[in-house]
Amino acid sequence: MPLPLRPGQIDRESMLQYKANLSVLNHRYGDLERRLLEIFAAEPKTAVIQLPGGFGIMLSYLIQDGLLMPVDTGGNQGNFMAMPAVECFGLTEKGQEFVMRWAQARPVD
Repeated sequence: MPLPLRPGQIDRESMLQYKANLSVLNHRYGDLERRLLEIFAAEPKTAVIQLPGGFGIMLSYLIQDGLLMPVDTGGNQGNFMAMPAVECFGLTEKGQEFVMRWAQARPVD
């Protein structure tokens, strides 16, 4: 019979799922992409992340997988050498579900 968990401990099944999920994320997404997912997981009310212009290329797998999308905030932050000075990104519905499943140690695809 397993010992009862102390506050702050994670059960074995959840720990194995966390590890499996990290494997998926580490093999598919780059460092910046994983950090954005962590921000969205830690702060679920975060709607939009603002990044310097040109960073979209470093988020291409999240965008291709339909988890993240560019967001037009309606403000003109200017351009630098024909590139927007700032780009904004937000989670899609699929991205919100992905982050929720990851945060709850449920399988992610």
